[in-house]
Amino acid sequence: MEGRSFPGMDREMNKNILIGIGCLLLALAMALHSSQVDFPKLTGPYLGQKPPGEIAQPFAVDVFSRYRGVHSNVFFSPDGNEAYWQSDIGDGSNYQGIFISKSENGIWTNPQVAPFSSLAKGGLDDAPFISPDGEKFFFLSGRPMKEGDQSGKYNIWMMKRTGDGWSCPQPLPQIVNSITGMHWRLSVDRKGNLYFGTWKPHNDGNKVTGNIYCSRYKDGEYSIPEKLGPEVNVSVYNRSPFIAPDGSYLIFTGSEPPRLNILYICFRRNDGTWTKAKDLTNIIGRDGGCPIVISDGKYLFFLDTLDGKPKPFWMEAGFIETLRKTESDII
Repeated sequence: MEGRSFPGMDREMNKNILIGIGCLLLALAMALHSSQVDFPKLTGPYLGQKPPGEIAQPFAVDVFSRYRGVHSNVFFSPDGNEAYWQSDIGDGSNYQGIFISKSENGIWTNPQVAPFSSLAKGGLDDAPFISPDGEKFFFLSGRPMKEGDQSGKYNIWMMKRTGDGWSCPQPLPQIVNSITGMHWRLSVDRKGNLYFGTWKPHNDGNKVTGNIYCSRYKDGEYSIPEKLGPEVNVSVYNRSPFIAPDGSYLIFTGSEPPRLNILYICFRRNDGTWTKAKDLTNIIGRDGGCPIVISDGKYLFFLDTLDGKPKPFWMEAGFIETLRKTESDII
């Protein structure tokens, strides 16, 4: 009887498979719903949170405590009416995606998986970033670049603002996405110049290295990405660059074991070179990853551990201008 199926066996097997898929989707939907039914009523800027001072504070604990962790920080659109972040769905299943909450009539909506993203085990989409003019949306994704692509390589994708929201995601040109090991946050300045980091795990499993690159944008085209110099790539593992909208400074995360998340800042000189990276630990008061200065320049957001999980923190960003005044021959 080996290799032979009985009448109705295939139909029953297909039925069971469909039931299993349906149960999985229902479980995910119920988990996502359960994480939203108790979402607090939040009004006002920045998810309705009380602004911090010069000392870093956890951001929106009542919002992000429901998630196991936030991977690439919360990002606000330039008009302040949309918040995006990458996280799990809060049920311990490790299904992750890019979430969105909007300020509608002054009230922030329950977080939903963004229309362009999808839930995936371990995460498929990451690092949301909107250009300073609000017209382009960039993110990292391990989705296939073309039919049959099973590489799983993360690449940079982009959408354009439309009257209905965002256009369909499209990968950036191969001249950018040919770089291997793209990881963590990316950012662009007002000119469209693109900054991103790479990572390379080593065979021993305990060592990771990485550098920050820039691809210039001119006449509608990207240039070959160039690794920034030793003034920026100062540590073993450099990543998560945030470029100021005017290109005048760069904040990023570096690793110098045993410290894994050190925030640094560099300022651009008039000749286009960078000042030596300055460790911000004494100013921040703690370690930090995935730095972002929101569009109005008031606050610095970064990730740090809270209750054993990566969560967003924020603080006033006025120290940047104070540091700028200590440098000479800079923009």
